[in-house]
Amino acid sequence: RFPHAKEVSLARVVLLGPFFEVIHPLIALVSDIVFYTLSSYTMDPSRSSKMYRKSIAMDVSKNEEVRDIANLTINDLSSVRKEGMLTKLSGGKHAMMKNWRKRWCVCTNEGVYYFHEATEKCKGFIPFAQYRNASLAGDDHKKPNCFKLFAKNSPSLRQYVFVAESDVEMKSWMDILNKVLGDRDVLMNSFRRVTHTFRNTFLTTADDSARRIFRSLYVNVAEARDVRTEKHSGVPLNVYAVVDIASYQFRTRTKKKTIEPFWGEDFSVDLDPSVALPNIRVALWNEDKRIGRTLLGQVTIPISSLGAESSQQWHPVMPPGQEDSVYIAGDVHLKIVSRPQQKLLAVRVLDARNLPQRNKDGSGADPYLEIAFQGTVKKTKVIKQNLNPVWNEEFLFHYHDAPESFTVKCYDWDLLREHDYMGQFEVHLKDIKPEVPNDLRFILAPPASTGPDPASASASGEGGKSPSQNNRGNLRLTLKYTEDIILPAGSYNNMFRFLSLPEGIEMVKAMSGVISSSEDRVDLADAFVHAYEAGAGAEQLFEGLMDLEISSTEDPRVIFRGNSLGTKGLDLYMKLVGSTYLSYVLGPFVSQVYAQKKSCEVDPTQLEPGEEAEKNVARLMQLVQQVIDTIFKSADMCPSSLRAIFKHIQMLINKKWPEDDKAKYSAVSGFIFLRFFCAAILSPKLFDLAPDHPDAAVSRTLKLVAKTVQNLANLVVFEAKEPHLKVMNTLLESNMDRMKTFLDTISSSKQSKQSYSLSPESHKRAQLGGAASGGFEGLIGSTPMLPFTQIPDRELACIHRHLIKNKDKLTSTFPPKIFPWCVHTLAMLDDLEMSNLIIALNTKSSHALDVSSLPVRESSIITLPKSQYQLNLTTASYDRT
Repeated sequence: RFPHAKEVSLARVVLLGPFFEVIHPLIALVSDIVFYTLSSYTMDPSRSSKMYRKSIAMDVSKNEEVRDIANLTINDLSSVRKEGMLTKLSGGKHAMMKNWRKRWCVCTNEGVYYFHEATEKCKGFIPFAQYRNASLAGDDHKKPNCFKLFAKNSPSLRQYVFVAESDVEMKSWMDILNKVLGDRDVLMNSFRRVTHTFRNTFLTTADDSARRIFRSLYVNVAEARDVRTEKHSGVPLNVYAVVDIASYQFRTRTKKKTIEPFWGEDFSVDLDPSVALPNIRVALWNEDKRIGRTLLGQVTIPISSLGAESSQQWHPVMPPGQEDSVYIAGDVHLKIVSRPQQKLLAVRVLDARNLPQRNKDGSGADPYLEIAFQGTVKKTKVIKQNLNPVWNEEFLFHYHDAPESFTVKCYDWDLLREHDYMGQFEVHLKDIKPEVPNDLRFILAPPASTGPDPASASASGEGGKSPSQNNRGNLRLTLKYTEDIILPAGSYNNMFRFLSLPEGIEMVKAMSGVISSSEDRVDLADAFVHAYEAGAGAEQLFEGLMDLEISSTEDPRVIFRGNSLGTKGLDLYMKLVGSTYLSYVLGPFVSQVYAQKKSCEVDPTQLEPGEEAEKNVARLMQLVQQVIDTIFKSADMCPSSLRAIFKHIQMLINKKWPEDDKAKYSAVSGFIFLRFFCAAILSPKLFDLAPDHPDAAVSRTLKLVAKTVQNLANLVVFEAKEPHLKVMNTLLESNMDRMKTFLDTISSSKQSKQSYSLSPESHKRAQLGGAASGGFEGLIGSTPMLPFTQIPDRELACIHRHLIKNKDKLTSTFPPKIFPWCVHTLAMLDDLEMSNLIIALNTKSSHALDVSSLPVRESSIITLPKSQYQLNLTTASYDRT
């Protein structure tokens, strides 16, 4: 799979040399896994270094791997784990005719080969790289001993169905398949680090002195309002959204029987910096069993119109085929007073927000409004270079005959050419309450696609709504486009080393206190987690953050309830190191619930006609007991790095609240259950446990199971708030001691016999040349980087960006003398007038340097007079930076 023989030899040396002892027990798996992983990195050099991210929208054109199997015989196969006769459901995913055919199946470490019963000719191959587990197939196929091989999170992959000759044979096949798939996942996670280092070390041809750009996009699909079809409005629909960004595609859950669906689902994607920024397309679909799926409408947003800060706003959903050549977005805030007796209308234009960029130089737009009322047109003043203008202007209109409506249009002012159209809306006077102020926001939209913002409220507290003439509803999205500039290779070495020092943890704590935005908090938590995981170890990071969190909390009942830097970071870290462990524990259970599709409803008000509550209760008890038994048995498999963190949390809790017996359990269960196990049960697709979101019945079953398991983790029973679930209290009370034992076990330092961690201990860099205790000054220039260590430059660039953004806030809580050592400042300089650079050290002295004569794209070491500091300055003509 390598284009050059040189790369093959390098791969053998790097991958099969230093790591031979690690992979020797599973040497048969190495070739397929290593080169499969490496090829995915070489084909996509812009892939993120964040290991937990997976390409949700894989471009898979065929279900079976392309290879020469026509002349393959059973004797040609190696590493055979099991073989035998199975009945296989033939026909692809979209085949019209499907038949059951007997096939001789052979399970190897790389996949399942199946052969013709009589001729022994190989008929196909199922690669394990595209599948996650084997489980019961459910009642859909109406055959005994039926099991299915479930594909990973890609809708284009076929799910293979087999029937074994007996129940014992079916369980044997499922055990072998799940064992091989589990081994592959563990190796795949380990080799992602190795292959990423190999690619960056040997296969990167870019100039190390050049800067790089990483682009990423965050999309949150929040909710929709007034969703309608072409002919009907107000009719409940089964709505889901599909997000298309370049070659990536994401889908939300289906919300049943509503015109106001709420999703609250978010997605992230990395964009190729070598191509032009694409558009974001969000399409709303209606799912109907009688007529199939129909496209309701769509929203198209150019990424180039997004600013650096996150943007949350409503967008009109346009009918299919009516995409606008000009992007329109934003809303306008009006306060309207109608006085019919005086035949007077007062319109106060307050402000607008989230307008799209129009000026070609990137300075925003120069917006103004036109109000057209019965042939009279009045304009607001022009607000220069502002996407969130504030006018606060009032206009009075007198009339003889009351009109039905008036129109407001928004334009971008230009000096020498026609003003750019930015959207409009229509205000219907029948929706305006007379004699009182009506405080409303209106969404800007193309002509005849109007109506008040459904999120706005009038002065009387009621939201304004009116039917749209052309659009299919409104969609609320939160978008954030990030473009990180990665400095040349080696620029972040000192910062990387600095994080392993005690001062590094103090910097993290200081950052935790100054970050206020939730998006910035998640962004920074993700960067710190990956930076420490690649360096000193994430346990060191979370020991510091948990110390800060617990010391600042007075009531143990609310410990870890907020979304702080520590809680968000540990949430991300559990997904990073525990994904395989989670799949092993909950994967078969989730597949079983998806396949059976049996109701477990125990609420009498929600029972379907003919349902028996007693049977549903028994079924729910069986499922809950099954899942908690599996979780309890998995205690020794919990990743050792998580166990070390939980042990530290329990130690701190016992020290601060020694009299509270429940606090040490609720603190740990608040992470491992509330944010991990129960969250995965509620949303299995988001945790890669299922290929699709569950339907309504399965979702209700998973919700009841998650509620019961979470109550058990909280060591409480159901009370009057949910009387229909009191029947589960007997099960809860009988398992509380087992829950305490489980939480104590995963909070101990005992080494597990079988761990599904990514082994962060093997990647620790805490020693870093033995200089960790010698102070930061002794570390600079004296500590060599360890072999095969990949500096997480993208994450460090993110940390650097937030340091610069919050440096003024940090100076009051963090020693400013650290910043000359660890922070690279990007100064914006004019291309023609390069001025002096003023350097202030410890706010005691300053030095003026003439940087106009510095060579471009070359480093210059400058010693500041009468000080011990040196500066490394580099100038470059790169986007005016």
